[in-house]
Amino acid sequence: MFCMNSFITNKKILLISIIFLSCVFTSCAQYQIGSEKYFSYFNTKVIVDCDMTLSEALAAVPEDCPDSVTKDLALIEVFYYSFDHRIHRGQILADYRHAEDIQAIFTVILRERFPIYGCIPIDHSSYVWKDFQTVPEGNTYSFHYRNIVFKKRLSYHSFGHAIDINPIINPFRKWGVVFPKGGTYDPEVPGTLHDDHPVVHAFASRGWHWGGNWRRKDYQHFQKPIKGDADIHIVKNPGIIRWPNRPDQENQGTERLFTTNP
Repeated sequence: MFCMNSFITNKKILLISIIFLSCVFTSCAQYQIGSEKYFSYFNTKVIVDCDMTLSEALAAVPEDCPDSVTKDLALIEVFYYSFDHRIHRGQILADYRHAEDIQAIFTVILRERFPIYGCIPIDHSSYVWKDFQTVPEGNTYSFHYRNIVFKKRLSYHSFGHAIDINPIINPFRKWGVVFPKGGTYDPEVPGTLHDDHPVVHAFASRGWHWGGNWRRKDYQHFQKPIKGDADIHIVKNPGIIRWPNRPDQENQGTERLFTTNP
């Protein structure tokens, strides 16, 4: 089954990789990567995992990615507990019309203290898609311009309409192969998703489909197409979408749960 000592070792390696790769592939728009800063939403210092500008996040996007896709992409600010039990700040590059959903779901992720390895946009220049490896393998991300695994049509990720959560412990299984390589699935391990998990319910309540319900299990994957503007309150892409200053109705009263690290 799953070796806890191996998991702890892999966890440390992945956390170090996140900080290292952040420093290599991003330049500081506002905060130094790995620094600890106070944000108005919390009364404790937050570790900065990522602080890209939109131009940095889009710098290595393939030339065949159409402008109709990139014009709708925005950097969405998120906060989460990581495996060090500290609150971290990251960014998800996704279609701006999903921002309200993503930030509401990350409010649940915070409340549940569901650990996230990191949230750093994919660097297309360094990502080895032929091996289906994220860099690093635990990274949570949305936009990635590429095909569906083993198919010749574009993935929902290519439009910023999908999110993969902690892939190394929520792997994709198909034809007896596990992706990413070395991925393991044990619902008892922190950061792992299962069908009765509050995070899975939070996605489902907002119309996102979970790959864990599919015949070929893709535990990391959630997707949601844009079908209309009825429930979308951001009418124009601002490029960078900050964490909301005021919690919406479903989040009201929960801010105090995140104000101190355990």
